[in-house]
Amino acid sequence: MHHTVSATDELVRRVVRAERFHAGRGVVARFQISPGACPEGLDALLAERGYQRESPMSLQAGAHRAGRMYLQVERDNIPALRLYERAGFSEMCGYHYRAAGGAAGSERD
Repeated sequence: MHHTVSATDELVRRVVRAERFHAGRGVVARFQISPGACPEGLDALLAERGYQRESPMSLQAGAHRAGRMYLQVERDNIPALRLYERAGFSEMCGYHYRAAGGAAGSERD
């Protein structure tokens, strides 16, 4: 019987490889989760492996004298978001991180 490798199996292998890479350097594995840019199922897989959701972010874009500028701001920083909006910036996309081992600033989800 022919065994096929599923996309989920491949994704698990890639996560394990990244975890080993980080562990070999004595740092916590951390993944940026950008909807539409990450492999389908990555966020759920990391949550199942115990990764904590942290740092919900907003990438803001605006056109100014520089032609185009990008700002990265935490979504709970309301004063900064309002300031950027008044300056002509608008949200381009949102994303968050998943960190292993209950890193500081993590939230359960």
